[in-house]
Formats: sequence, structure tokens, C-alpha cells
Amino acid sequence: MNDLYPAFLKLKDRPCLVVGGGEIATRKLKHLLKANSRIVMVSHEFSAEIKQLAKEFPILLIQQSFNEAIFELAVLEHLYLIIAATDNKEINQQVSESAQARTIWVNVVDDLQFSTFIMPAVIDRSPLLIAISSSGVSPVLSRMIREKIEWLLPKSLGLLLEKLHILRPLVKKKFSDIKQKRDFSEWFLEGVLKDENQLSKDSVIWFDEYKKSLNKSQQGKVYLVGAGP
Repeated sequence: MNDLYPAFLKLKDRPCLVVGGGEIATRKLKHLLKANSRIVMVSHEFSAEIKQLAKEFPILLIQQSFNEAIFELAVLEHLYLIIAATDNKEINQQVSESAQARTIWVNVVDDLQFSTFIMPAVIDRSPLLIAISSSGVSPVLSRMIREKIEWLLPKSLGLLLEKLHILRPLVKKKFSDIKQKRDFSEWFLEGVLKDENQLSKDSVIWFDEYKKSLNKSQQGKVYLVGAGP
């Protein structure tokens, strides 16, 4: 029995708070940047890399220790989630308790007890995302599994999904029922996964080739049995 529910959060333009300013906080910051969230960071000290990222992206750095007064700041109105990434267990616990009292999602790095959500190991073939979790038991194992799966997956999956995004409305117009749409999609995916160079073809060509494949599959066969007149 697992009491965790797997989900992907939509964080675009949502205010998110990272408590911490070191190496771990930097890693979490980069994940939030990919999700296009509005990021506020609180720490009495920030790494050089975080300061550089704050020059390149709209990240608000508040240089002070974490306390309850932080939540009164206007920039943290409608705060969506918090990540506690300090090396101080007491501060991390304080962050967790403050977040849970306000019903805000909170993750305390490497501490399942004080987290209401956990960060999985992610394979990023945007827009395809594959998340792997050990339910917080062993992040190292999750990373090892991620590396093995990542090695097996084609590098062109991101491009493939972009192509599917373009094809989707065309497929809806072209085919009238669900089975026809599914059959075309399966045929298309089998083709490009065998040869990723096929992705460069124009959409019209794909539909023509699919029609030819259907006609070919519908052709009958004749067997001649015997050798008489």
C-alpha cells in the first residue's frame, strides 16, 4: 500500500519559495526554472551560481533567515509550494510546519517525514517527462533507474512529441472515429521509432503513405493448388 499519489504540477507563473542558498537549493531552483514558476529564495547566504541565475532570470533573493514574517510579504501572496533545502534540520522542520499550517505544498529535501510531496528522478525529453520515485525510500536507486531508462530511450522523443502536437488536430479532421485515429497513431509511431529520420517528412506525405499501406493490406491473395490443366 502506497499513500503517495503520482501527479505533475502545473507551476507556470505560480509563486514558489525555496528556503536555502547552497548546492541543493541550486538544483531545486533549476527544476523550478524549467517549470516557469515565479521563484522567491530565502537564505542568509546565497551561492555564486544562484546570484548569477538571479541576474539572468526573474528570481527574487531575500537575504535573511527564514521566519514566519516571510509569509506577510506581498510577493508570497497565493504561495503555491515551498522547498526546504537547508542543511539545518530544525529550520527545515520549521519550514514544513509553517507550510502545512497554511495548506501549502512542501518538500523537505531527503526528509519524507516533513514533506507533503516528494521530488522524483526525472527523465526530461520535453515535452515528454518520465518521473521515477522510490516513495522517498532511496533517491539514489531512483537516480540509478533513471540513468538506465534514459540510456534506452531515443534522443528524438522530444522532436517526436512536437510532431505529434502538429499532427493531432490534422488527425482529428482526417479520421472520423476513435479506432481510425488510434490505428493511424500506432502506425505512425511504429514507423518513426524504427527510423527517426522519418520525422522530417511533411504531414501530407504521412497521410498518403498510411492510405497506401491500408490499400496494400486489403489486397487479397490467390493460391493455386495442383498442377493439372
